Amino acid sequence: MKMHQSNSALFIALSALTVTTSSPVLAQNNPRAGSLIPRDVFFHAPERTSVQVSPDGEQIAFLAPLAGVLNLWVLPANDPDVQARPITASATQPVRTFFWAMNGHQLVYEQYRPSYRNVRMYAVSIEDGAEVPLTPFENAQATFIAKSEAFPDEILITLNQRDALQHDACRLNTTTGELVTVLQNDLGFTSFMADANLNPLLAMRYTASGVLKAYTRPTVDDAWEQLIAWGPQDSQTSGPVGYSADGQSLYLMDSRESETGGLYVYATTEDGVGTYELVASNTKADVRQVIMDPISGHPQAIGFEYARMEWRILDESIRPDWDYLVSVDPGEMSIVSRSADDRRWIVAFEHDNRPKDYYLFDRDRAEARHLFNDRPELDNLRLASMETVIIQARDGLNLVGYLTRPVDARRRPTPMVLLVHGGPWSRDSWGYNPIHQWLANRGYSVLSVNYRGSIGFGKPFVDAGNREWAGKMHQDLVDAAQWAIKQRVAIPNKIAIMGSSYGGYAVL
Repeated sequence: MKMHQSNSALFIALSALTVTTSSPVLAQNNPRAGSLIPRDVFFHAPERTSVQVSPDGEQIAFLAPLAGVLNLWVLPANDPDVQARPITASATQPVRTFFWAMNGHQLVYEQYRPSYRNVRMYAVSIEDGAEVPLTPFENAQATFIAKSEAFPDEILITLNQRDALQHDACRLNTTTGELVTVLQNDLGFTSFMADANLNPLLAMRYTASGVLKAYTRPTVDDAWEQLIAWGPQDSQTSGPVGYSADGQSLYLMDSRESETGGLYVYATTEDGVGTYELVASNTKADVRQVIMDPISGHPQAIGFEYARMEWRILDESIRPDWDYLVSVDPGEMSIVSRSADDRRWIVAFEHDNRPKDYYLFDRDRAEARHLFNDRPELDNLRLASMETVIIQARDGLNLVGYLTRPVDARRRPTPMVLLVHGGPWSRDSWGYNPIHQWLANRGYSVLSVNYRGSIGFGKPFVDAGNREWAGKMHQDLVDAAQWAIKQRVAIPNKIAIMGSSYGGYAVL
């Protein structure tokens, strides 16, 4: 299907790519499969994911397949020679998400039963596998809000058992299954945030006009008062992050006074006066990730993602740990889990051309021990590297893109696929991308570009896409293809376009 032709660049709408061994450039010396790597190797679900250390730092839990279905597994943190063991054995419904109960001997997990309208919670003992059905209700959705070291056997959840359209806030005992409603949601709140005592003190709701409002109250006995209202322009780059442990500080992402979303703190002084101050911001990118101290609840590091993640350290006490960890592995680092005393961390390193690696970091020993990677089937395969590129659109707007060229392409032009992300209120990022790798292995260069309207680059960049579907948003894609031709990445008459969701719209 011929969609657009400009300067000999031909775009083709693709529902599939059929490639034979006559493809012009193929990855060489892949030890498992000759020149072509089987497609399912790239798209196979991670063997291990959602890795978390227990509150006492003694156990590691993760999701991994058991007879083809994702289940919960545990592994002793101190003995790398002991084999991991499954503690759930679901044969049909995979475990969706999980977390450690603060008592340290239970894992709480969620499952669809049998559809997304029915999300149930269970608690399972890591010692004997005994399960407690926490929300055994038909056609109800349970959602985790908070846990606290002060109440090791309790969690705070939302549940719509009373009214399918409204989620109440409930205290739930993970050992007995006792459920107590602490806030009947008669005001249309869509989400809650709790303090260290599991008290829901912040609530959010949307108005009919798309304004997102945040409400707070000093105690559970007080009335709700509006704290902030974010209009549609700001709601995607704003929202609550968390309370400090003492309850005196509330951290929020906010873009009302800036072109990008920054981190702010709302604090109450001793005389009861509220203050609102900027903690950190970036002129090119919104806040992407905030690392909070598990003990104090204050932010320690903030990540901003423009082309790649850039971290700003706020708490110098973690600087030695950070400096050591970035020397351990060349990948893009993230702290994914921490013990209650903050002495042990699970650290992940994302790569573009190899699996994600997980380490157990002992802060007292200043030592990181490799645990495993998430996709062992990719080990020892020659995968392509992903480059970050900045492409200037015809009106001068800078577009962040990611280019993967076939292994051994030797910088000569190849057929190219322009891969368009969905949303459009989403973004492409650097890292392992199975579609990029699959196509590069078949001899194609692959280019993904964050066209205007993509998120993460501030409000003006998002607003530049307003009323520009099939207009300037699409021109950005054409400009990206022209850039690839000029840079001798793509063969002019062998360019295809591919995508799903908004990307599928752009293809058509």
